Amino acid sequence: MANALKNKDVNFLKAYYRKPVKFKTGKSGVSLTILPIIIIAVAVVCVFILNEKVSTLKTEILWLENYIENDNNISDFSKSKQLSIEIAELQSYLDELNAAASRKTSGRTITLSDTARIYSCLNEGEAIIRLDFSKSLSLISLTALTKSELAVSGLAARLKSSGIFSGIDYSGYSYDTAFDGYSVVFNCVFK
Repeated sequence: MANALKNKDVNFLKAYYRKPVKFKTGKSGVSLTILPIIIIAVAVVCVFILNEKVSTLKTEILWLENYIENDNNISDFSKSKQLSIEIAELQSYLDELNAAASRKTSGRTITLSDTARIYSCLNEGEAIIRLDFSKSLSLISLTALTKSELAVSGLAARLKSSGIFSGIDYSGYSYDTAFDGYSVVFNCVFK
């Protein structure tokens, strides 16, 4: 056996030496060993980016926890919540009042034809400059302008004869220099 080893000297330094293996290249001519290196580099970059995102999120979570635990912020939140509750209660109360008022009010509504009939009572040179309507009282308050004192009583008579109102009240008139005429306020009650 020793003879057999003598004839075949073994050099342990060269025993495991092999020829370099040529790696196959892809169609683009890039060695296939570069592809795993690129994948590893992309994975390292992704891990780095995710690590930065996680640390940013941890910082934001800590800030939010500090904000929530701050006594001033807790009291502000409690006050705003209490204010929201009070506003909701007030709105509910107002809705109840409006519903009760509408049940009590059997007042008449004013229509476009009523308005047209009122304006048809005007003669040339007369104008209605203000018209207020109270549904609950079934009352119209209108401020009119006339050219003369006699026209005031004539307008009152025409409004009464229009058939819309059961009563008309006016407490006089006054001369209005801005309009160069007489201003009068009529309170008219619907039939």
